[in-house]
Amino acid sequence: MSVDNQGPGRPPDTPWLAPYLTVADPERAMGWYRQVFAFEQGFVRRGRTGEIEHGELVVHDQKVMVAPAGSPGGADASPAMSGVTSPVTLFLYVPDTDAVCQRAKAAGAKVLLEPATMFWGDRICKIADPDGHLWVVATHVKDVSEEDIHQGGLA
Repeated sequence: MSVDNQGPGRPPDTPWLAPYLTVADPERAMGWYRQVFAFEQGFVRRGRTGEIEHGELVVHDQKVMVAPAGSPGGADASPAMSGVTSPVTLFLYVPDTDAVCQRAKAAGAKVLLEPATMFWGDRICKIADPDGHLWVVATHVKDVSEEDIHQGGLA
């Protein structure tokens, strides 16, 4: 069987790697990500009773997928539901780190690192979303040479 899918093993318009986040309430989580990160709503599959079984959000040329706990694509529970710190951090470039951090905080995120300009030239903020997923939002504010990045990392 031959399928034209922009490369072997993936459907059209799908990135090669997409995070799949387990959340307590996909409807709420997708609204949160749209409000805070300005993600666009993508494909949503609903179950017989109308609940979201699988949801997709789009940011630039990337996709973030969400599913409720226990679904085939998700885990048994989100980090917050499990009471653990997520071992994974998602790194997202945005036009204005400070504005996104402020929106996240107002929408219930836990700010783990207030906005700060780093030695490698990015202004970043680190948050935990309401489901416990960790995010670093960054805005590139200054080009820095590899040598200066190395020196900055040693300071």
